[in-house]
Formats: sequence, structure tokens, C-alpha cells
Amino acid sequence: MHAHSRLLTLAAAMAMTAANVHAGVFTYTELETLPGGNSNSIGTPELVGPLAAGDTLTITGYIGASSPDFYSFITSEALLLNLTLKEYTNANFIDTFDNGAANGVLGLFNGFNLLTYSSENSDLVDTISSTYTLSLPGTFKTAVAGYSPGISPFDSGGLDTGWYYRLEISATAAPVPESSTLMMMLAGLGATGLVAHRRRQRPAA
Repeated sequence: MHAHSRLLTLAAAMAMTAANVHAGVFTYTELETLPGGNSNSIGTPELVGPLAAGDTLTITGYIGASSPDFYSFITSEALLLNLTLKEYTNANFIDTFDNGAANGVLGLFNGFNLLTYSSENSDLVDTISSTYTLSLPGTFKTAVAGYSPGISPFDSGGLDTGWYYRLEISATAAPVPESSTLMMMLAGLGATGLVAHRRRQRPAA
């Protein structure tokens, strides 16, 4: 085995080991359901901890006021997120009507509080599922809200209320370019630079 191949194998093994060390399943209950809790503003999100590849965060909450519930998490690596929002009609997390409890909306915000992704349903389905790639580490926020026509789902006031939810965020390492693809990209950049260099050296007519 060449030294370069050994280094790649070692790096892959170390990455897998690190992921296994940090991997975990974490469950949170919305603090707003307790006295003094408030997650109704993007400026006061509930911190649900760091998120690393292999982690799964499960958050249970209640949309009892006409405002979203905001949560924040911190990443130290690029991640592929799988987000699932499940709606329920009662506190035992049972859907007594066998359909969605509300028109749920799920949002993802970056560190500048800018909405980068949102997904909603308009047909009272039970579940919203989506994936999103975080290409850079940082602090991110997710929000759960009830959709109402004509109202921004992440503003307070006038939103659909009175339903329970379970939000699950699972993370895996973001895909990286294959070595062959990366080598082709580098080769292309090198060829482009060589052509530009030769053009600069060509004497003027």
C-alpha cells in the first residue's frame, strides 16, 4: 500500500472513530411548556446543544400560542440534516383524527437569522420530512410554526395553534467530492492556469 493510500485510510478511520465517539440520541422537551420558558422569538431560542455527525435530536413541544417555537444548535463540521416534523392532536402524541393536527411549517435559519430553508404542508398531513446540507459549521436555528394563509409563518400572531409536535433532527457527515472528481477539478484548474501563463508570455504582434 502506498504511503498516500495509507494516509487516506488512516484519516478515514480517524473520522469514523470521532463520529462514533460523539454520536448520540438526545431528547428535549420544549421549555416553554414549563413556567418561565419562552422560545417564541428568534432572539430567544432554546439551545438544544451541539450537533455532530451521527447525532439525533428529538424535541417534543406544543404550539399553544400564535407564534413559532425556535431552537438553536451548534455544529463544528459540514453536515447533512434530515428533519422530520410529526404533528399530533393531544399530549400523548396520538393523532385522534388520523390526519395532521395543523398545517405545520418547518424552518431553518443561519447564524445571521436569515431563513435558508422552509417546508410546509397545506393538506393536514401528519409528517413533514426534508433534507438540507449545512456546508459550513456554525450556529443554526430551526423553527416550528402553524401555517395560516396570508401570514408569514415565522412572525408572531395569527398562526395556527393548539397542536403538539415531535421534531427530529438527525445528522450525517456531508458528502465530499470523490478523489477522482477532486483530481479532475485540480487538473482542470492547473490547465487553465497554464494557458493563461502562456498567453501572458506570448509576444505582442
